[in-house]
Amino acid sequence: MDAFPLTAEQRSMLFLDGIFGPGIFHNVSFGAAVPEGVDREAVQAAIAALTSRHEGLLSRSVGPSPFLQTISGEPVEAIPRKLDGHDVEDEFDRLRSELHNVHLTPARVRFDVIEEESGNPLQVLGTVAHLVSDGYSGSLLGNDLSALIEGRPLESAGSFPDIARSRAVSDREAAAEIAHWQRAADGTSPLTGILRRTAPRSAWVRNQVDREVPGGDDHRRLRALVQACGATPFAVLAAVTAVAVWRRSGRSDFLLHTPVSTRRDAVQRATAGNFVMDRPLTCRVDPAEPLSALVGRVQSQVWRAARYARLGVPELLCAVPEYGAALLEDGADYLQVHVDVQSADATGVLSSPGGSTGVRTLGPFAPAHDLTVATLRFRFSETRLFTRTFSGGSPDAIRDAEELCSEAMAIFRAIGQHTDTAKELAGRVDRSGTPNHR
Repeated sequence: MDAFPLTAEQRSMLFLDGIFGPGIFHNVSFGAAVPEGVDREAVQAAIAALTSRHEGLLSRSVGPSPFLQTISGEPVEAIPRKLDGHDVEDEFDRLRSELHNVHLTPARVRFDVIEEESGNPLQVLGTVAHLVSDGYSGSLLGNDLSALIEGRPLESAGSFPDIARSRAVSDREAAAEIAHWQRAADGTSPLTGILRRTAPRSAWVRNQVDREVPGGDDHRRLRALVQACGATPFAVLAAVTAVAVWRRSGRSDFLLHTPVSTRRDAVQRATAGNFVMDRPLTCRVDPAEPLSALVGRVQSQVWRAARYARLGVPELLCAVPEYGAALLEDGADYLQVHVDVQSADATGVLSSPGGSTGVRTLGPFAPAHDLTVATLRFRFSETRLFTRTFSGGSPDAIRDAEELCSEAMAIFRAIGQHTDTAKELAGRVDRSGTPNHR
């Protein structure tokens, strides 16, 4: 058996899964349409080629230990799914929802092929454990599978075991990363009071709400702010969210959290795997300072996070007390922000399909201690804004997370120019996230 270690990113995910509780990390879905004339055997051959190309899909744990993994030589057989009179898109969405949190074993991937009653394949749904697929990988897998089905050539991908083995951290790299975050997080304390705790922990749940706003006004505003501030879309939205947190809580020094890509070369960018690391970003809100200054500081932190991201989460939080407190202290609220920008609505990764929903309960939330989790996801395109708000905590905590998301967007829309201060922006919206027209 050719065993190899988990990457630091995988170790971090397993650690956070233990802190947040089972179900917090969902599977990643991707899809590929099957052109007319392509039969079931050709689809199975494309799936075999995809799993051979991206070995991480065939990885599995060595026995009960979570610390070592190996590549299984067993092929993954696609599961046929008859339409049975349903619409292809409806059946695809139903399957994706059904497989959102299933445990995948022995390999960390499965493929379902939606077929006509005659057996002609129409659509392939791939479902991958988050342990070996982040959002970038989901998009990569969808594009690669489409190319393989259609017979188009692909650039070479790397070896997942080789990448994992190459990620050993030197003492010098570890010391540099620890020193950076000790300086950056100095003086911060855990966020508290962001999500209400109105029910016993035995009744806590994972809730989610999706919202869609048609039109491209938000996309155009974001593009203008990115240009004016000389920053990324994430830095702009993270700064706006920080202003909303300050406005609601009075806290001016705190940590937000976000996944940071650790792909550092062309081989890793062409190879599917979970190559993102959870990292804290220090937000220091000065109410009298221009928003652009806060955006600049967040942008600088993102660059440094990507540059230094070598250590796994457990190693880093043990060395940085403020980061450790943000995750391990009773009563803390863990707040994570995601930002995506698309030039078109078509995408290979299907974690944010669009549309609006009411509150959806995803299952129980059982953290290791008194900790809540809130995630705000903003996805901008030229035709719509999509937001996904998640809360892990009391059943009614989703209202607090939704209000924070709405308030962040209201502040974003209240920006007249990048020199507006946090105090000015906060005064332009009410607590419900509605602009004040005064």
